[in-house]
Amino acid sequence: MMEQQDSTVDKAFAQEEWNRTCGNRANEKLVTKFMDASPDAINWVLDKADANGALTVLSGNHAIKSKTYPEAQCAHMVLSMIDGVMQPDINAVGNWMRADAEARGTEFIFSSPAVQLVQDGAKVVGAICETEEGYVRYSASKAVVLATGDIGGNLDMVEAYAPIAAPLVENGRNIYFPIGANTGDGLKMGLWVGAQLPNLPLPTMMHPQQYCQMSPGCFPAVNYEGERFFNEGIWMQGRTLNIMKQTDYSCYWILDSNWHDYYLESLEAGGGGVFWDGFEDKDAAMGQIQGYIDSKIAWQADTLEDLATAMDVDPATFRGTMDRYNGFCAAGEDADFRKPVEQLKPAKDGPFIGLKVGASLLTVPGSLKVNVDSQVLNKDGGVIEGLYAVGNVQGELFANDYPLYIVGCSHGRCMTFGYELGKYLKA
Repeated sequence: MMEQQDSTVDKAFAQEEWNRTCGNRANEKLVTKFMDASPDAINWVLDKADANGALTVLSGNHAIKSKTYPEAQCAHMVLSMIDGVMQPDINAVGNWMRADAEARGTEFIFSSPAVQLVQDGAKVVGAICETEEGYVRYSASKAVVLATGDIGGNLDMVEAYAPIAAPLVENGRNIYFPIGANTGDGLKMGLWVGAQLPNLPLPTMMHPQQYCQMSPGCFPAVNYEGERFFNEGIWMQGRTLNIMKQTDYSCYWILDSNWHDYYLESLEAGGGGVFWDGFEDKDAAMGQIQGYIDSKIAWQADTLEDLATAMDVDPATFRGTMDRYNGFCAAGEDADFRKPVEQLKPAKDGPFIGLKVGASLLTVPGSLKVNVDSQVLNKDGGVIEGLYAVGNVQGELFANDYPLYIVGCSHGRCMTFGYELGKYLKA
C-alpha cells in the first residue's frame, strides 16, 4: 500500500529518531528487526484484509511535514462494514487470525489465565492455568509464548516499575482496552523463573486524551490556577508530561472565535502531530467541540471572565494570563516559554472555548528482556529455554519514552514480532 501511494520511510532517520526518543536505552538490535520485518508483517495483514472484504487505509496528515515532531506516513488502519457503515475495526485482525488458526485445528481456551510457568530444570515446558474447575497444567509441545500485555492495570507494579504513571492508574485514567486485562501476569511469571528486566524505569505511553482529545500546540493552555505553565507547541508526549505536573493532571486549552483560521496557519507553518492535526474540517471539528460541551468537559462563553467562571478558574488570574499571552502574540515573542512565533496564536476575540485536557495512560510498553528471536533472557543474559515473549510483555524495544515517529508502533511491534515468532517456531 505504501508503494501504491508513493510513501516511503527513511529507515536510517526513523531509527535514529526512535533511539533518540528512547534516550538511546533501547536495544538497537530489536529496533533494527522491527524496521526490517514490519513490511512483511503488514503485507500479511493487508492480504487478510483483501480476503475478508475489508478496506485498509494509510494515514496521511500534516504531521509528516511537522517541524515540531514529524511522523512517518506508514500507519495502516483497517476499516470494516459495521452496522452498515465502513469504520475502523480494532478487532478485525485478531478475528481473522483466530478463524484461520481454528480452520487449521487450533483450539483456543478462554477464561483460564496462566498463573505459573512449569519448568523441567531450567527449561520452561508448560504453564498452569486457573479455571472455574480448578488449576489445569498444560504441557508445551515446542515452546511457551508470553503475550500477556503490560502492567498498566496493576498499581503496585506501576509504582515499582513505572512510577511516573502511578497517579493515573490510581485515579482510573488507564484507558487501554480491554480495561482490567493488563495486570502484569506475564512479567510476574517471567520473573519467577529468573527472567531479567531492562534498566528501570520502564517506558510509558501517556497521551493527553483524557476528556477532550484536542490540544493543538498553537493555542494557550492554562492550569486550574489560571496560569500558563509551558511551551504548548511541542510534541504530544511533551505536552502530556507537562500536564502531569499540574493539579489533577489536567488543564484547559483556550480557543477564540478565529481559532480555525489560526489553526490552519499553524499547520502550514510546520505544526502538527497527534491531537494537533486532524481538525482541518471546520464543521466536523465544531461538531466534536459541541459534543465536548454537551458532555461538560468543554465550555463556551462570550468573555474571558465568563469562561473562567465556567471552568472554575479565578477570573482575575485567568484574565491576566490571557492578556500577557495575547501581548506576546502581538509582539511576536513568548517571553515566558519561548514558543516559536509561528505557533504563537492569540485567543482575544469572543466567543471563547475552553477544552479540558488531561493526561491518561495507555500502556507501559516494556517488560522482560529478550533477544532478536524473542527468547526471554535470564539474569545472566542467557536464554531461558522454551520461553518467548511478544507484545508489551517484551522489553527493550522502547525505553525512556514512546517514539511517535512511527505512529502506532506499539501495535505494530506486537504484530511484527508475533508474526516473526510464528515463522521462527514453525521452522
